[in-house]
Amino acid sequence: MSGRPPLAAVAHRRVGRVRLQFPDQRNHGAFFRTLAGRLSLLPAVKQVDARPLTGSVIVYHRGSWPAFAESVERAGLFAIDHDTDKSAGAGRALPVTAQASLALAGGHLALAAWQLARGRTLPPALTLVWYAGMLVQPLIGTLMKE
Repeated sequence: MSGRPPLAAVAHRRVGRVRLQFPDQRNHGAFFRTLAGRLSLLPAVKQVDARPLTGSVIVYHRGSWPAFAESVERAGLFAIDHDTDKSAGAGRALPVTAQASLALAGGHLALAAWQLARGRTLPPALTLVWYAGMLVQPLIGTLMKE
């Protein structure tokens, strides 16, 4: 890696993890071995998973994304094409189906509160709380895996 640093596209990122793509270096094992070795020397880097066949590197890092990106560019390892970063400002958005389930569960809980206010604890309020729990249950397992 000499001369001008290669350009990395941000495929996706989340807190402590980023997948960078180097389309021009695809299938160049020596490039990825060297890059992984040099990245591993940075204090903010916890783990590097280089994948020459796909032309990408997954980096697990400490600290914020801007601080990590700055340290990599300062070290001259590669330049980051920030225009490719679709994750910027996205956070951890839930899929539409999960959002719909949460909205329905919230509606059920609101109706349960209304039934409780009317003094109808059993079965209306309890049934609505049960249904809300059933709507949220699959989401809990999904969120725990992330």
